[in-house]
Amino acid sequence: MQKVMIVEDDRTIRDELALLLENEGYCPLMEEVAWSTVMLVFPLCFLALALTMTAATILTIQQLSESERYRRQFELLRKLGMERREMARILRKQFAIYYTMPAVPPVLIGVSFILHLASMPEPGVMEGINSPAAITGIVLGVFFLVYAVYIVMAFAGLKKNVLPQGL
Repeated sequence: MQKVMIVEDDRTIRDELALLLENEGYCPLMEEVAWSTVMLVFPLCFLALALTMTAATILTIQQLSESERYRRQFELLRKLGMERREMARILRKQFAIYYTMPAVPPVLIGVSFILHLASMPEPGVMEGINSPAAITGIVLGVFFLVYAVYIVMAFAGLKKNVLPQGL
């Protein structure tokens, strides 16, 4: 097996890697760079997503524990003449604000951090579906799908507990 050596002339490491791929069809250096990136990014991404879901769980428990207070407030709004549809809209807005706040900072910080780490390997090493941007998009898509289901279920429980049923 041929080893990759640092070349001091005008050839780049990318040229050496391309030559190695043409000759043997396998490049251990590219695989090592990809695995190093995955081993660094995956635990950090998992930690950020786990902390976000923990925050969402805490918010859900807090929202449901205050449902009696919300019920009294919405009952008063009903007595003042507000329609159930309008109360549901207000509850949706409140819920959206509550659950957007813990998700936005980790996404903004995490995506910028991951994209910064993606620029560290030699260009061309991680491309296509294996690119950090694609992996980040897929992970965030799956996470927000689970997060949305969680929010919808929590909202349904709160709506059932809070909004007056007699309308």
